[in-house]
Amino acid sequence: MVPPTEESGQPEVLDRLLSRVLRESDAYGGGIYVLTAGGQVLSAMVLAGVPSTLAMPWARVGISASGPLAEAVREGRLVWVGAEGELARRYPRIGLALPYSFALAAAPVVSAQRTWGGLLLWPGSHPLVIEPQWQRAIEKASGYVGAALRRAEESGRPIVATPEPRIMPVPRRRMVTQAESLAAVDFTERLPEGCCALDLDGRITFITPNGADLVGSSVPALLGTRPWEALPWLDDPVFEDRYRSAVMSRHAHAARVAPVGRPHGRHGAVPAAPRAVGVTPGRPAGRARSGHGRIEST
Repeated sequence: MVPPTEESGQPEVLDRLLSRVLRESDAYGGGIYVLTAGGQVLSAMVLAGVPSTLAMPWARVGISASGPLAEAVREGRLVWVGAEGELARRYPRIGLALPYSFALAAAPVVSAQRTWGGLLLWPGSHPLVIEPQWQRAIEKASGYVGAALRRAEESGRPIVATPEPRIMPVPRRRMVTQAESLAAVDFTERLPEGCCALDLDGRITFITPNGADLVGSSVPALLGTRPWEALPWLDDPVFEDRYRSAVMSRHAHAARVAPVGRPHGRHGAVPAAPRAVGVTPGRPAGRARSGHGRIEST
């Protein structure tokens, strides 16, 4: 992905806009798209709140393609996909690439009677019909983005498509001080059970010594790795798939992972709570490296 500081133009404008949109709409993720000069392709400028591996299939969308974003821009209306399985029914190719249960909203970005791009949002809830307040929030948000793109062009510094989108962090609801951060680390390390945090791509960003010992490893060896790559007893594609499903849907999931070389070993359950900035796995029931993995969302 391209860091914001390496882009020309005004990437920080869209970063701030997407942060504002996510706060005001209460969506856990989203993206801002611009139309190419020919008006045939929607290119993602900035994305947030979803794993980068899952975001890339949404990076460039043909305006004639079958999909919610292209449909919203072509027809100049908001498109809502909220029912269980509705994405696969309405857009089979996308449903095949992303076989997870999640809602999404797509809207055209219009200003001064011109379509400048599109807005894609992943809400935290899954109602069958979009709620009126959510629809108003999305329409307001697309107005913000359209006005910003129009002003950028009028000022002689248009925001143009880039080869790859930026993946920005989801805005935090509050900032913490260094003292709070250190106190939180001290607190987790006093707990007898292990504590661990993963980012949206599944990499371990924090783990306590007790947590590392619980899975038979060390803190330095685990930081920056994905559990299903670092731990043999999670070396099963099902676990990674359930992790992605939990992150995208915010629904409960469970994956049974057989212990490598020990099919009759003890089994453990690893609960996990996804949020917009990552996932917090809980303590396994039993010694996890001898059993199966379990991943749940709340």
